[in-house]
Amino acid sequence: MKTCPYPTGLFADGLSLGPPGGRPLGVVDVREFGAAGDGVADDTTALQAALDAAAQGVTVLLPPGTYRTGILAIDRSLRLHGQGATLVGTDAAILAVTAPLDALELVGLAFDFPGANGVSGREAFVNASTQAGATVDDFGEALTEYNQYATVNAVGRLVIRDCAFGAAKVTCVGSPVWVERCTWEHESGVSAAPYYLLLANAPGARVLNNRFRVHPPAGSNKDVIKVTDLARSEENTEGVLTAHNYLHSLNASCTCAQIDTYTGGRRLRIAHNHLVNVQAHVKAWGSASGGSEMDTVSVDGNVFVREDGFQLLAEVQCFIYAINTRLGVRGNDFIDLSPTTASMTCIALRRSDGTDFDAVATNHSKAIAIVGNVASFVRGNNASGVFIRWNASDDQDPRGDLTVAANVMNGGAGWFRVSSGAVRPTFTTWVGNVHNDPTTSEELQVGRPVYSVGNVWRSVVDRGLRALALELDSGDNDDVNLLDVETAYLTPHAEDSVLTGVLAVSAHVRNRIRIVNPGTASLTLAHEDSASAAANRLLSPTGSDIVLPQDGVAEIEYDHTAQRWRIVSALFDTGA
Repeated sequence: MKTCPYPTGLFADGLSLGPPGGRPLGVVDVREFGAAGDGVADDTTALQAALDAAAQGVTVLLPPGTYRTGILAIDRSLRLHGQGATLVGTDAAILAVTAPLDALELVGLAFDFPGANGVSGREAFVNASTQAGATVDDFGEALTEYNQYATVNAVGRLVIRDCAFGAAKVTCVGSPVWVERCTWEHESGVSAAPYYLLLANAPGARVLNNRFRVHPPAGSNKDVIKVTDLARSEENTEGVLTAHNYLHSLNASCTCAQIDTYTGGRRLRIAHNHLVNVQAHVKAWGSASGGSEMDTVSVDGNVFVREDGFQLLAEVQCFIYAINTRLGVRGNDFIDLSPTTASMTCIALRRSDGTDFDAVATNHSKAIAIVGNVASFVRGNNASGVFIRWNASDDQDPRGDLTVAANVMNGGAGWFRVSSGAVRPTFTTWVGNVHNDPTTSEELQVGRPVYSVGNVWRSVVDRGLRALALELDSGDNDDVNLLDVETAYLTPHAEDSVLTGVLAVSAHVRNRIRIVNPGTASLTLAHEDSASAAANRLLSPTGSDIVLPQDGVAEIEYDHTAQRWRIVSALFDTGA
């Protein structure tokens, strides 16, 4: 397979002029073959004659006008150049590649199917058919489900640039493709098609600076862009890049519009896109013998927005849904504007539910880095918003190490949730994360081992951290949950901050906790204070309160017989 073209295209960007008064050299003008372009006449015969007359590598020029046409067969390398031309389809497709080509470029063309046909799943461009030995009439099948293609006419280098497709599909199979500055827009009518742009087995594909403002079908898993069937092999080292696109789903009945990368290959990058009511769905599953395993997926610098009334995947509402891949999520903004629809997760991670993927999941560690993202949740029904959800549907758990660093969450309830019965990450690192204005107590269900440093979060209510930092309230702090940590950094709110008790958790592995006062005010450890439940109270060796100054350290150990926490060592002043 040849590599992806460069953005300047396949042919000369300019048209060389011929003799005075003549047409440019290397150009076929469709008007010379009788095309009217008046929106009334059927121009199919004239347009096909121009395509058939053009020699290999020639530009076929479509001057301004509206050309009504049936299916047009392309069987040689050409450049179709529209100068304000609109092709109005009267059949199931407009352009069909009917033979393998070295190169093809479509520039400046608009495509339209009138009336209800515009949203019926018809093809503006297609190079594959479900029929073996397909002829031109077998292309453009108005498919409303995904299908395996029995005939594929690959294009070695394919460029689609500055084209407008309305609601029509573009299907590119087995071809490195560059799709740039194109639009898919329809203000009314719901598409019947399962996708707008399909890139199947398209190594090195680029999807850049396009605009999708669309009404996908009702229901879940409806694709704005679908990247699929890319084998994991050395020839696919270029990866696939989807960048600087605007994608906006306008149909609230579509419960999950998405960029769906159901694929393999060496690299996939989704970068600097603006996605409104559209999810990034990165699935890397397939057979262990080299099916669809993706080595690396990067989701960088995107803006994800959910408007009120919209959903993004019924199974778990989320902006990014990642299945079984080495994943980097960096520098994204997650903005949930919905106070009334289902609670939202920024990033959901899980393993495949496909039994054929077990060997791949076992043999390939999945390293996940989530760095420098900002999540903002509105209050309301979405007060339970979560930053990361470790999902374990169908008893298939994620694997590998997880690093979460320098992220900020505004609103929402928790950083990390784990599905019931899930296997925790192998190792997790939490560094420099900040949670502003949490709506409820926060959950960190990260398991062990864990490294945590420099995070600012409040009211953590689960266990698994080796170190924990909390700011205490003024006055009594009763039954404080220090999780199953080795060290707790407790900053007093003021001189009257008092620790009256530490929640006794039956699942504690460590019975001893080191307490450090990093604040400038003193922290009082109350002896046998009745404000806390009996089993949570502290017992001082002096029989009186202990005051920890700044940088003071104490160790407490749980006495299961007395059902109290004993202060076993401290740098302290007595309260006497």
